[in-house]
Amino acid sequence: MMKKLLSLVVGVMCVTCAWADAELTLADVQRGPHTYKIDRRKYVSASQKLQVPFRHTLRIAMGKNVCSATMVGGDIVTAQHCVVNNRRGFEFETTDGSRFSLQNVDILMSDKSYDKVKGADWAVFRVATDDGQRKYIENNSVDYANVFDYMGADLYSIGYGGMKILSDQEIAYYRQQYVKFLKEYRTADGGQMKPGILKRELGRVEKDDGVDMAELYGWFFGLRTGNGESGVPQEWFQDADKLKYSMCKNTARRAERDAFVGLDCQGWGGNSGGGLFVIDKAGRAKIVGVASTAYSVVGGYDHGKMYRFINASEIEKEINK
Repeated sequence: MMKKLLSLVVGVMCVTCAWADAELTLADVQRGPHTYKIDRRKYVSASQKLQVPFRHTLRIAMGKNVCSATMVGGDIVTAQHCVVNNRRGFEFETTDGSRFSLQNVDILMSDKSYDKVKGADWAVFRVATDDGQRKYIENNSVDYANVFDYMGADLYSIGYGGMKILSDQEIAYYRQQYVKFLKEYRTADGGQMKPGILKRELGRVEKDDGVDMAELYGWFFGLRTGNGESGVPQEWFQDADKLKYSMCKNTARRAERDAFVGLDCQGWGGNSGGGLFVIDKAGRAKIVGVASTAYSVVGGYDHGKMYRFINASEIEKEINK
């Protein structure tokens, strides 16, 4: 997700030119062609949902919150921050549309006092042997693998991210709104954003290739918490019922013992807990990572720039101790 974006063209004008000459409106966005060059995610089709690696993914519904998970062996693997504060039980939805609940089940967690940015951030549901779902899970499961054994390979990041797939025109509008937010930002005591941060963000955002998809998460956070209405349609962020995927090359580098960063796979809130998959030479899907978080500093908030995955092989080691 650190990969720089392709140049963004709206009609014959660059995005920077659009900011300088005329403000985009939602009507402009809706009229524009949808080329999907910058948002590289794709929707998973009905036929794909029954194939590897997509069929191994589960959607977890927890009230208004949504996360993703993967069937591994006889277990269900997700991110710890998806489950640690849930007291209502868990409902899972499979890619074939069926649903099941788990009320009383052992859950192994990486650290009861975890830190989502620094901690291991994984959770494993040990589905009981006599549970009617275990056979289904085993038949649709993948094996663990070490991401560093597959350097340079194609990877699939799969999950139920809540943001719809945006057209280039929609991203242009979003970027314009974010620049407006940066310039008008005020702290709780009425102060402006620190000059150094403001200069850095404006300089980077105003370059067509300066921002990646991960940072859209940060923009939405800022637009929601800034003064006034965001101007970005809220329905853009209500797409968590649709399974999506993004492909990237494995350029992982270690963050800590349990985690790695540095991939250019794209995602959104709701992808948390979802799997990062590799297809081996025999055509078998293997899970090499579990989506944890994205973070950077924009306007003083930690979010957005660098995606962090938990190394699946480290999870396997821990649960087999």
